Amino acid sequence: MAVYKNKNNNTWYFKTENTTRRGFATKKEAKIAEMAFKSSSKSINFTVDELFTEYLLMLKSEKSRSSYISVKGHYNNNIKNLLGNKKIDRITPRDIMLIKTRMIDRGCAAGYINTIITIIKTVFNYAVKMDYLEKSPCKSVSRVKNIKSKNKLTFWTPEQFVNVVKYEVDFTYYCLFNLLYYTGMRVSEAKALWWNDIDLDKKVICISHHIIYKGYTSRELGRKNGGEHTILIPKKLLEILYQLKEYDMSIDGYSENSFIFGVIRPLPMNTSQRHLDKCAKLSGNERLHIHGLRHSHASFLINHGATPFEVAHRLGDTVEVVLSRYAHLFNETEVKVVSIIDDYFEEM
Repeated sequence: MAVYKNKNNNTWYFKTENTTRRGFATKKEAKIAEMAFKSSSKSINFTVDELFTEYLLMLKSEKSRSSYISVKGHYNNNIKNLLGNKKIDRITPRDIMLIKTRMIDRGCAAGYINTIITIIKTVFNYAVKMDYLEKSPCKSVSRVKNIKSKNKLTFWTPEQFVNVVKYEVDFTYYCLFNLLYYTGMRVSEAKALWWNDIDLDKKVICISHHIIYKGYTSRELGRKNGGEHTILIPKKLLEILYQLKEYDMSIDGYSENSFIFGVIRPLPMNTSQRHLDKCAKLSGNERLHIHGLRHSHASFLINHGATPFEVAHRLGDTVEVVLSRYAHLFNETEVKVVSIIDDYFEEM
């Protein structure tokens, strides 16, 4: 470190390898500030591993448990081996680019790579905020361009769904698939449902929690992208839910605060997809990711005349999200509408 005089305005400043502090009226003030910075700054001794350890402690105390587990896992899996032992004031944009390049070479999805880049940027911005660094080495590192597929969303028509679900021999999974198809709920929200979230008399479901799987299973407050959301139950699903409740009530441990699907504990993370895949194969239909049941619900509504606002309200999404995700379906509906108009007025 050293103190210098700015000859242009006769002020003093001190300068380190990564930090410059200006505007001191006297050399003595600059020296005092330099000593204070030197005693408080940890950048010389801080490694990336130590920085992430401190950040994770902050995250654990101030944010949700799932955020802490998620960031910790991403760091251990993608960042630690390459950067962990390096001093934070020695990290360059090239180091970050190396992580990005290696993940691309491994065939990681663009969204996953961008998640890692965002975590690194966030932690180094934290270092700047704490005065461990003057500037972040990540500013010039860009995200990976996420080229979205132009293929239409895959979904099942009602006829296909009925043909698939009839092969499910486990009654709990049969009910789960029906609920997903008839409501458009996310599977993490459906698995978090307790019986006190459903009023069968009023025919409503209150969606207020979701399940997370992060090395542990936890029922977390809120939906994936918002707060509480209430939807009506169609007649076909209502009949199934009455049967499911009667079935659950025969299981030891049942109460109004027990899980609809699983009673004592929610259904495991991956078994639902395996059940759905098996049924699809037996029925001769193409495989559908379980989230595709949500898309199937939205597609059914759109193809039967529901407006973007109505679909958004049903799914608990914004109109903008619905339009961006299902625009091609609305375009097809518009073609049908124009065809109806043309046919009606053709001979007039």
